[in-house]
Amino acid sequence: MIIVDLDSLQISKENAIVALGNFDGMHRGHQKLFQIAVQEHRTKGITPSVLLFKTHTREAFRAHYKQLQSLQDKIETAARFGIEKVFLLSFTEQILRLSPEAFVDQILIQYCNASALVAGTNYTFGYRARGDVLRLSDIAKSRRLDLHIAPEITHNGVMINSTMIRAAVHAGDIRKAAVLLGQPYQIRGIVGPGRRRGRHLGFPTANLQLQFPYCLPPDGVYFTWITIDDTRHPSLTNIGNNPTFEGAERKIETYVMDFSGDLYDREVRLDFVEYFRPDMRFDNKEELIAQMQRDENEARRLLIEMPLHKRI
Repeated sequence: MIIVDLDSLQISKENAIVALGNFDGMHRGHQKLFQIAVQEHRTKGITPSVLLFKTHTREAFRAHYKQLQSLQDKIETAARFGIEKVFLLSFTEQILRLSPEAFVDQILIQYCNASALVAGTNYTFGYRARGDVLRLSDIAKSRRLDLHIAPEITHNGVMINSTMIRAAVHAGDIRKAAVLLGQPYQIRGIVGPGRRRGRHLGFPTANLQLQFPYCLPPDGVYFTWITIDDTRHPSLTNIGNNPTFEGAERKIETYVMDFSGDLYDREVRLDFVEYFRPDMRFDNKEELIAQMQRDENEARRLLIEMPLHKRI
């Protein structure tokens, strides 16, 4: 994967087909853009690329905006779908005020060396989003750029978009979010110190500290996969404030099944697979331990029933 920082005025020398979009959560619709870019690479030899803003465009207008993917998440997802080059750009006031024509000329042609573009049917760009795919088509034709408009990818008759995914995550509908994304909903963070209550209960947990404002599902217990050093492990994740111990702080705590080792200060990734139950208050620790054992039994049952390709 080649990363080109356009803020430092790097100019790409290779002809590229550039995928365009907002990319808040690289869902199945975005993945279709990547597939088209990769196909053009195979037939014409141009580099499959994507243009990403370093921060989400909505951050310029809304403080504390919760997002589906960090920049690192987006780059890794794009690479997984065959994208070979990522152009990074800050969403500055200067960029914000570019006309659609200037955006194509100054960013896509001058710096990205684009000879082809691929976008979705609802793509907008330029000052106050005045550019749409019809205007992009006219600009591309006048600049002799090939333009590919990806077909809409729908779910239950509605075009998949990030708003739908965010609503599913907020509602705790983890399965629907995975269907829309084409993969489980993921977050990543650094394992930090906790109160070690789980260890005393026989269920040691990793206390995940987020470095990014992810959109989080509701409080509760989830079956998850945790990725540690590129290896996935089945796990149970609790989001909540530990009501049994009268906690006040919302935490993300993960019990890694069949694992022993020190995870402190290590970056891990969580894939949410299944919602189990709400965060609950128990009258004593014995009731809590019994419920945690039931949760683990349910997780192991899911593992047995899970197709092999989803366990690897």
